[in-house]
Amino acid sequence: MSNNLPTTFAEQLQAKLQTTIGDMIPPEAFRQITEAAIAKYTKETLPKQVEAELKEFFHGLIQAELRKPEWNSRWDTQGRQEASKMVSKIIVDNADVVLQRMIGNMAQIVVSQMIQSMPRPF
Repeated sequence: MSNNLPTTFAEQLQAKLQTTIGDMIPPEAFRQITEAAIAKYTKETLPKQVEAELKEFFHGLIQAELRKPEWNSRWDTQGRQEASKMVSKIIVDNADVVLQRMIGNMAQIVVSQMIQSMPRPF
């Protein structure tokens, strides 16, 4: 390593360790050890840390959103529970998909049975 300031993480790490343990390890061996340690960290430890941080972050966002009053269920004048404003909005906004997924397969079975029961032309 030259007398220039370290520019990469690996160089910074190498400089720190070399000042700590001196010149006990030859520079090429030290470089290989450093690169292997960084590679292992970036492939194994770092992804797990990032995933854990993202889970915690998004869990907090979701909890904060679901604590808003518009997600709370409502009661009608007869004392029956109704869907919250947000649940109702999601259903209305996605009614075509919800309906298709709920009864699409059953409707297709009925149509297929009707087709099979029709007389065949000669």
